[in-house]
Amino acid sequence: MRSLWIALFLLFTALCVFGQVEKDPILFPVQGGNTTRYINNSGEVILTVPYSAGPFVEGLARIWVNGKTGYIDQTGNVVIEPQLVSSLDFSQGLAVFHVTSDCGRAENKNYYGFIDRQGKIVIAATLYRPCNYWGDQFDFKPEGLALTQVGERWGFIDKTGKVVMQFDDARHFSEGLAPAKIDGKFGFVDPSGRTVIPPQFESALPFSEGLALVRLNGKFGFIDRVGKIVIAPQFDNAWSYSDGMTGVKIGEKWGYLDRTGHIVVQPGNEYTNLNPFSNGRAAVQVDREEGYIDKTGKLVIEARFGRTALFRDGLAQVLDAETARWEVIDINGKVVYRPPEPKQPPPNLNNPFVKVSLSEDVKWLESVASGARLGADLNLNGGLASHTKDLSTAAYARLGALGTPESLAAIKRIEEAVRLPQTITPKFVPLGLSAHPGWHFSDSQLTPIAQVKSADGITYGVLWEGVMGDLDLFLISSKTPEDRNTWTRPKLIPNRFYRGLREPKLTINGKDKLTFSFTQNPPPPRALMEGTHDPGPTAPVLGAQQVELSIKNIEKDSDGDGWTDIEEERLGVDVQSKDSDRDGIPDGNDVCPNAPIQTNPNDEDYQILQRALFAVFGLSGSRYLLLVDSGTKQINIPGYGGPIIYGENVESWLAKNRSGGVFVSWRIRKKGADAAIVEIVDYEGPLAAGGQDVRLRKIGDEWFVISRRTTWVS
Repeated sequence: MRSLWIALFLLFTALCVFGQVEKDPILFPVQGGNTTRYINNSGEVILTVPYSAGPFVEGLARIWVNGKTGYIDQTGNVVIEPQLVSSLDFSQGLAVFHVTSDCGRAENKNYYGFIDRQGKIVIAATLYRPCNYWGDQFDFKPEGLALTQVGERWGFIDKTGKVVMQFDDARHFSEGLAPAKIDGKFGFVDPSGRTVIPPQFESALPFSEGLALVRLNGKFGFIDRVGKIVIAPQFDNAWSYSDGMTGVKIGEKWGYLDRTGHIVVQPGNEYTNLNPFSNGRAAVQVDREEGYIDKTGKLVIEARFGRTALFRDGLAQVLDAETARWEVIDINGKVVYRPPEPKQPPPNLNNPFVKVSLSEDVKWLESVASGARLGADLNLNGGLASHTKDLSTAAYARLGALGTPESLAAIKRIEEAVRLPQTITPKFVPLGLSAHPGWHFSDSQLTPIAQVKSADGITYGVLWEGVMGDLDLFLISSKTPEDRNTWTRPKLIPNRFYRGLREPKLTINGKDKLTFSFTQNPPPPRALMEGTHDPGPTAPVLGAQQVELSIKNIEKDSDGDGWTDIEEERLGVDVQSKDSDRDGIPDGNDVCPNAPIQTNPNDEDYQILQRALFAVFGLSGSRYLLLVDSGTKQINIPGYGGPIIYGENVESWLAKNRSGGVFVSWRIRKKGADAAIVEIVDYEGPLAAGGQDVRLRKIGDEWFVISRRTTWVS
């Protein structure tokens, strides 16, 4: 509960910072690199300073130079040299400054003092506060007092630094009163320390706009300055008032309340990530992008921003989600100022992604998108979203962005090539690179961990892979093992194997039998991205072991559809039917073997999704199993090299398998007359997930992919 109140306190502090800045709304700061430009309401630049700087408060603005803070006046002159470790805005003629402290842990202390407008230290840095408190709650307030921690208690100091009163807990003064905890309950005291509102609340925040947030019997409500309850405690959470409005929580949903106690925007509305009101506007999130609502709850500024801020003096600095550029808007959403784009170094033409983004060579782009030019000459570094699969997607999107008849024709040729009759159960799969479908995952190498040559000249090998939705062993074979292209498709071995498998060895044991010997050690810790310290399932037996493998049993394909019986059991399709979903396509050739996909040439949404998914997955060359739950629109992805199984979610799959798989979902996040955004999400574990936006443009009667960008990675 303490963390809850810390969060509420920080929110209130943010509102106080806003309110303090409002008293001095002279110039609006727009930062860009190490330069700050101050503009007026019309977007005219009034002052430019060669520093990263903040708003003017009491005539002075903070600047940051080489990790130190100082202050400038409204002419841009430095009046306090940048020499402080950190400091805050001025309040009542004094500013908090900090000294070096260890804030690596929230429970540590941060020491601070106060300087005057000449930079002179008037209260030495002997005061301290917990590191998990931020904002201006420790500033001096109009009452002439400042909150501070005193030992394990809380109190107030005057401008000489003298402690004038102490309590078990307290919040800062506002509107002449301060919440204070006395005998286990919160009440309110005046600057003399006299109790004005008797202790009776479980917790309380300072007054704002004549009302104070209090908690009674586990619920939140509001009182007036004489302690009368004016909005009954009925909410599961709430904020302090700002601009005549407050946020309230009922259950797990947030909405907005006006000063009369009327819920203006119901909890459970279409908005997420609600923010406080200022200048009649509040930033909200609509489907992963942010915009602003008015006090009726109407979205009055389109949700097109990646970042937003509180309005101040009628202006707010926002980040355009599509262009990734900062701009300043007024309360009507009109752009009044765009900072100059910082000078960029010349593009590195040795970077293949840069070459693709600038190229107008349709033939070359087509070859890259088709995978024909993904050799070592392109010098990929293999980092996040920097693999051959990502370069193919980038080239394909570049063709769409060009939008010429030649580039669109190239797109059609790329798509037609993968629509030719093909199989997802090929006879041979080359050793070497195995593409993972996730753009934030590195690709792996198919390399046998053990192999043996039989009397008839066939070399058998065992692979350790995750391509079938778990960590499994697969059997491969080749008559010419030195030729990496002649190894058979890996076929799933039915036995369960565990992490910590060491010293693998494969031997021949008769015409149809192989013996796989190994030492089972305790499983090693999971990788960080798996999001858990649990090492996973532990092998029931440790030490030296051996398993007899029947080649005939592993390769058995009762219905002759290309998948082995063991693999079809894993996929959940019919072992005895060549066409499990009765769509006329044998399971071994069917990207979606358990779902008869209904395509409608007039279904524009289907076309949008299919093109987006083809760009991300169809060009990847991945053979991994994709698991898609039933709530996602079923799409056949041309060119994808692995099966897509609909109807499986994380819970249902992990009930049958141990290590999880690649879970994906997609939806059209935005769609207009000629522009659309498809959101694609993948999940491999709590710290192994990501989202991406694929943008499409309508050209004539068709939709074409024009870009792909990462939106988040966990």
